[in-house]
Amino acid sequence: KADNIEPIDKVKLALDPFRNQLTMFSFADNESTAFVISNESQEMEDLVLNFLTSTSSKVIMHNSSFDMKVVKHRTGKFIKNFEDSLLMHRILLNHTGDSNQILVGLKKLAGDVYGSWAVAKDLFGIEHKYNPELIHYSGIDAMATIYVYNEALTSGEFNNLPDDFPQMDNSFFPIAKPQELRHAKNFFYTNIVKPQIPATIDLMLQGITIDF
Repeated sequence: KADNIEPIDKVKLALDPFRNQLTMFSFADNESTAFVISNESQEMEDLVLNFLTSTSSKVIMHNSSFDMKVVKHRTGKFIKNFEDSLLMHRILLNHTGDSNQILVGLKKLAGDVYGSWAVAKDLFGIEHKYNPELIHYSGIDAMATIYVYNEALTSGEFNNLPDDFPQMDNSFFPIAKPQELRHAKNFFYTNIVKPQIPATIDLMLQGITIDF
């Protein structure tokens, strides 16, 4: 039955996949309900990660390279069907720079709805995994991810590309028809940015061999 959940959201994962442990997972399938699961055993961790890498349901993350880096390191697999609400909002802003990460952060994009839910960095330790404040933080993160994803869809910029839209090998910049420009952000996200995430994660985990 779990495969029918769409979307499944935000997995709360460790900062360093090589050294840190997974302490909890948080999921949401709407903007007002979240489920936080404490990781109590290797069997439980394997169950959750296997589900994430095998489900056909859409998994929404806010900064997928963060979450999927851990998933790939532990399973050797990527999440098959995913969206990245952070990248979507970054493309909507059409802006890069030092301030961009702040502008597309969950607390910036969803703070008006959920308030301030930040917690002290000291709580991010295995000894605090039952802390109510940390559990609340993880649940809000999951719901906020659904919220900002839905906001990106509401913009209308990420509607399905029409069948006659140019393929990647058809350059439509800087000269483009109005229809092509209207779908440019979706094209950039769907065909260029998102497909590069797995390769980027592999480089982050394995590096690249250079033979001089």
